[in-house]
Amino acid sequence: MKFLVTGFGGFIGQVCQRILIEQGHRLLPIVRRAEKQQETIVWDFKSPLTEIPPVDGVIHLAASVHFKEALDPQLYAVNVLGTYHLARLAQKMGAFFVFASTIGVHGQSARIGPQTEIAPSSHYAMSKLLAEHLLEEVTKNSVILRIGGVYGLHGPSHLSLNTAITQAYEDRKVPVLKGNGAGRRNYLSVTDAARWICTVAQNPTDYAGKILYLASPEHLTIRQYLEEISRVLTDGRPFIEEPGKDTSDVLIEPSPVPFALSNLSDYLKGLAQKRPLVGQRV
Repeated sequence: MKFLVTGFGGFIGQVCQRILIEQGHRLLPIVRRAEKQQETIVWDFKSPLTEIPPVDGVIHLAASVHFKEALDPQLYAVNVLGTYHLARLAQKMGAFFVFASTIGVHGQSARIGPQTEIAPSSHYAMSKLLAEHLLEEVTKNSVILRIGGVYGLHGPSHLSLNTAITQAYEDRKVPVLKGNGAGRRNYLSVTDAARWICTVAQNPTDYAGKILYLASPEHLTIRQYLEEISRVLTDGRPFIEEPGKDTSDVLIEPSPVPFALSNLSDYLKGLAQKRPLVGQRV
């Protein structure tokens, strides 16, 4: 199969790229700036796309992301207009459209699933919700992925767990827990998130017209996440505890998973096995 892919150089996109290439698929990446790639499309995510070679699927992972309270027109232009133009292109080609949205469309609910009310609490979440609505209007041959927190090495810092993993991996720095860490989460590893997205993209008959919730069935407290990072990546040294705001539960009801998911311990052990020895460059 041939896929048009946005965000292929991002945190999840890099893993998706590797999986799809290993499986023998062809990728046509969309980038905002010209890069040293053999076959790419440079696009501003705001204007209509023209003269694009036909593809079997569109995997739209790219987005403008920030959580500022102030209105940023750029965020809406990229996230909403970009999705609309891609959806129209996919509809014209008859290509299956995979859209990476966010559980943030449900706001700050403690339990999130298909029955949870829609109440976006940030401009980013609102832009994704508007994009979902436009996508559903333009093409039914599509799937919406409402993705929760995704952890992994060099992941975005707005999820503090990613900073803890990266610093522990690179410098063996112990994590810092602020508050009691009692709130539970079911974050998903970047490897599993990418595998899930790639599986969906290759099976349009099974997923067209659906909204899926991507999260792990493993429920851990913030304290347990940091305990495991310390145990596996910092030679068992205890993490540091500091005063801070206590956390409450934010748990997502995952959609049926098409394969066996890994757990946090498995992911961290995989990192530890490929980590350079002390004194070597990461």
